[in-house]
Amino acid sequence: LAGNVQSSPVSVTFENVLELDRNQRYVMPVTIESVEGIGGVLRSAKTCYFLFRGASLINIVVDLSENRAWPEFGNFDEVQDMYAFTMEALVNPTTLNKTISTVMGIEDTFLIRMGDSGVDPSQLQVVGAASSKLTDESLKIPTGEWTHIAVTFECIAQNQSEVKIYLNGELKKEGIVYLNSINFAIPHSNESGSSFKRCFWVGYSFTSDRYFDGKLSELRIWNRALTADEIAAENHFYRVDPSSEGLVAYWKLDDGAGTVGKDYSPYGHDLTIESEPDWVQVELPQIAE
Repeated sequence: LAGNVQSSPVSVTFENVLELDRNQRYVMPVTIESVEGIGGVLRSAKTCYFLFRGASLINIVVDLSENRAWPEFGNFDEVQDMYAFTMEALVNPTTLNKTISTVMGIEDTFLIRMGDSGVDPSQLQVVGAASSKLTDESLKIPTGEWTHIAVTFECIAQNQSEVKIYLNGELKKEGIVYLNSINFAIPHSNESGSSFKRCFWVGYSFTSDRYFDGKLSELRIWNRALTADEIAAENHFYRVDPSSEGLVAYWKLDDGAGTVGKDYSPYGHDLTIESEPDWVQVELPQIAE
């Protein structure tokens, strides 16, 4: 290009704006009606066509393979003496060939994991204290694709709480664990020494051979048991309002760099990630081709 080109602001007004269907692609023609100061416009260039689609709800996730993360809850009342709660995670395992692959929770207290001695390595298992375990073959988690996990807990009688396990919004398993409440606010440690207590981890429990190998997103803790309708609500797997009632921890894991997973809830208990993870670009929900 040669010469001087001057431009002036362009004012565009949109009317009747609609939310785009993320499963569709759209073409928007833009035609130049007139120009000033830069000569004419070739007839073949008067109209441009823009191809676009609705934005993805999730664009970055964390790959936590051979890594682990944890929050510092301190004396946070909202996660102590929890007689009702929900834990959620969006998971995409790379491999499930270990005896145990841990998603999150506290060993010997309340833990979401895959596998166990005598249990298929791909089979989800919820483990509470006093050897309370819930699992069956309906809880298989595939590798290489995204699965939404939701686990609700609600005390219904002395030393009896009802646990429900949902995969992709569908109730797959329910049963009783012999617990009144759960305390997730155990002071964090490396769980070593003579006086340690098991504490809350993401992607790890007990020993390094229980790391979760794969990608994670949308980790949440609520201080109430979500209903089936809430869990299966449109786009619930991919986002929730950070100010939602009862949401006490919300790690989207979309930070894109560094070793901190921001807590999007109002309480600010960020995750510390032990070593710099891979931050992976994605498009979720996946767009139909």
